[in-house]
Amino acid sequence: MAAAGAVSGYAVLETVAALPVSSWRYLWEPEEVRHIGPMAQDWHAAFGFNQDDTTINPVDANGVLLVCVQALTRRVEEFTAEVGRLRAEGVNEPEVARQGSRAGVPDESGQTDQAMAPATVVRVGESR
Repeated sequence: MAAAGAVSGYAVLETVAALPVSSWRYLWEPEEVRHIGPMAQDWHAAFGFNQDDTTINPVDANGVLLVCVQALTRRVEEFTAEVGRLRAEGVNEPEVARQGSRAGVPDESGQTDQAMAPATVVRVGESR
């Protein structure tokens, strides 16, 4: 077995995120059969594994996916630590977040911030 080299999980994750994924079937399969995944040619161009750009080696695919899971786990841990740090500093959530998806949503105590609640639109001639 050849010596292993270091792998940047975040770089692999970015490569996978940019990889086109589509629904496809082999020419010999019936029309109703569909697979989902990247094209082998795109995979080969992205990673350069194997000499063959017509298949994706399952060992390589598993390795790439494991590295991505590890990178995502690290990213979640980093975000969790950052949220913990911000909460410890007394920062609840950004004002933009409250104005957007949280507007009018009850907080833990059941109260809503009416100033941030979505406006009711009433058309002329309609009653409220």
